[in-house]
Amino acid sequence: MSTVLHDGGTAFLRTGTRERISSYPYVDFFPESRAILTEVLPAAAFVREVFEAAGFRTVSVELVTQEIAELRGLRRETIGGSRLSPG
Repeated sequence: MSTVLHDGGTAFLRTGTRERISSYPYVDFFPESRAILTEVLPAAAFVREVFEAAGFRTVSVELVTQEIAELRGLRRETIGGSRLSPG
């Protein structure tokens, strides 16, 4: 990062963490994804520790919510006409 940021520069990180897995809407549809996500996503504390060990300081930790599509309770049609959602 030192080749990208100037002294006093700001880094913004947006990443998933283990603590947020339950909020991912697809986990209800694919329960086996929970174990995979738990294995591959870092804990929030680990992310903070890595950046602070590299000389960064935490200014703010905020949840950024991005709605991709309304999933719950809706029936979605595929090109072939099959139903995707349980609603």
